[in-house]
Amino acid sequence: MDEYKKVAEECRIDNGNCDHTCKTSPKGLECECRKGWRLDTDQRSCVDINECQENANCGAAKCFEMPGSYSCRCPEHEYMIAKEHTETGGNIQFSIRCIRSAVCALPSTGTKPRVLVS
Repeated sequence: MDEYKKVAEECRIDNGNCDHTCKTSPKGLECECRKGWRLDTDQRSCVDINECQENANCGAAKCFEMPGSYSCRCPEHEYMIAKEHTETGGNIQFSIRCIRSAVCALPSTGTKPRVLVS
């Protein structure tokens, strides 16, 4: 059996002992983790990334960590306003603000709805 087939067989058996995804590469068996997780030092286990500590963009909202993800929440009786913008490299980011009240202005034909902050 050639080396590639041997590694492919290892991935089929118990997922190559990988937590999430086992794949074959020229280097042999490699484990990969789903979004929101990173490969641990053993190169098999996946550990949750704490986005609230590392890179969450919750602005004035509070960040809540969840397995593989996170959530931004405004304080009670406040509303979240998210403004989308594109950074260099094409990554879409959101700026988040929490406001106490808002009125949604109904759009005229062919225009987007808009929020009026009070």
